Amino acid sequence: MRQIFLFPMAMFSLLLAGGIFGFFYAWVCSTMWGLDQADPNVAISAMQAMNASVRNGIFAPAFFGTPFVMMLTGAVAYRSGRKVAAASFGAGGIIYLLGGMVLTMAVNVPMNEVVLLFRTGLRLG
Repeated sequence: MRQIFLFPMAMFSLLLAGGIFGFFYAWVCSTMWGLDQADPNVAISAMQAMNASVRNGIFAPAFFGTPFVMMLTGAVAYRSGRKVAAASFGAGGIIYLLGGMVLTMAVNVPMNEVVLLFRTGLRLG
């Protein structure tokens, strides 16, 4: 019976992981590089607006749910006798939990809170 859940859970795990990877990749390779090229006042105002907009119901499941869905998929794979898949999904969940979510919350969120303190005099929108 567990085997019937493994494939859909694996696909959901991969969808979430791919979504959050795409978000981080696009953020670094376009958004941050673009902000580096902008006037600091514009970049600060834009960063403040982006930080506010990213807190939404579409981003939250991918950001907060990915490691736990991956680890749950690993557990189901393990119970189904798929040891390599179990180790892969479990390791992926732990790596994202520590290297993605915890790192973001411990380093990036505090930096973003400091950015909120800056007043540029610019209004976006």
